[in-house]
Amino acid sequence: MANTLSVEELKAGVSLSALFERDGHALKKVSGSDFKCRCPFHQEKSASCVVHEDRGFFKCFGCGAGGTIFEYWALSRGMDARAQFAETFGNISRRHRVINSLFAETWDDERAVDDDPIKREHYGLDILPGTVTRLAKVDVQESHFWAVIRAFEPPSAEKPNGESWQLFADRIETIQEVVAIMDEFKVERKHVSMDMGKWPNKVAKWIVQYGFRGMWGDDKRGFVHAFENGMRVTMLWSPMMMRDPHLGTPYQSDANTKAMYVKWANDPIKDVLLTLRYSNPSIFHVNANAHKDYQRHMNAEQPVLIKNPRRGNYSRHWKQFSRHNHLHDCECGCLVRALMLGLVPMPDSNPGHQRQQTLDLGAN
Repeated sequence: MANTLSVEELKAGVSLSALFERDGHALKKVSGSDFKCRCPFHQEKSASCVVHEDRGFFKCFGCGAGGTIFEYWALSRGMDARAQFAETFGNISRRHRVINSLFAETWDDERAVDDDPIKREHYGLDILPGTVTRLAKVDVQESHFWAVIRAFEPPSAEKPNGESWQLFADRIETIQEVVAIMDEFKVERKHVSMDMGKWPNKVAKWIVQYGFRGMWGDDKRGFVHAFENGMRVTMLWSPMMMRDPHLGTPYQSDANTKAMYVKWANDPIKDVLLTLRYSNPSIFHVNANAHKDYQRHMNAEQPVLIKNPRRGNYSRHWKQFSRHNHLHDCECGCLVRALMLGLVPMPDSNPGHQRQQTLDLGAN
């Protein structure tokens, strides 16, 4: 593909000196684009490691270590970055994630919204098993909405992670159309979730009026749920919360019907969604009729590794590279509700999370 980045182009485009400095190695300029520092790979009192920025390699004259950005990463992290990068040829999205996670380089919006292919499938409602539950998430914008509707089949012996089919993914112009589409696809009102992050009171009024539920993304890694038997379990969503649609106004009152909503852990949920998207065989189906920009929305956010400047360790976070991420947010919301209902198993890889805990949500 025309925009496939070669190893040589990557070496030329990634700053080797920036990698050294990012890892806390103080560089001293000696001439032109050449720098010296104490070698990261052996103990020494005087600087014997030279970084040749323009030529893209380093060399320690004390211990003999040297090479390009790939050798630096292998020596400092014990990882074969060259092999990881080689595996991304022909897949821009995977290459994007490798560059961000290994080298922490910035990636502009044009590259973030890439052409990583998302397989679309032609299917109708007649293919759905009789055991599916239909869930929807609505992203609220100032003058319009975005929505995704998915049908989830619960986990079974044959399909331990369940399976889901996208029924709708598109832009909607009015709240009346939102309600009509949910009714058309036979989504129970309590399984329609609306994003409350931008206009909480306005959305809370719709939630009360139409019997929907609310969702609010949060940077927390998890939320503690306390049960009557004394057990405490950390989940990727909060216990059910209530909000007065007139909160902070003269019309606020204990007598007002409250909107029910949950907060959800942004990064962990996006990690689970990423796993589902790339499952093999596929269990996360995308409809051929999804909005033409669905792929762009789904690739607008990517995981990156960020170094803690105080501790020196790295942590994984999701970064938004484009403002067009609305359908990605909707897919996350559908997943949150599916996890709450036990339609998707809780991943064991999330720290502090036990295997799937099915909650009795009742009318929630």
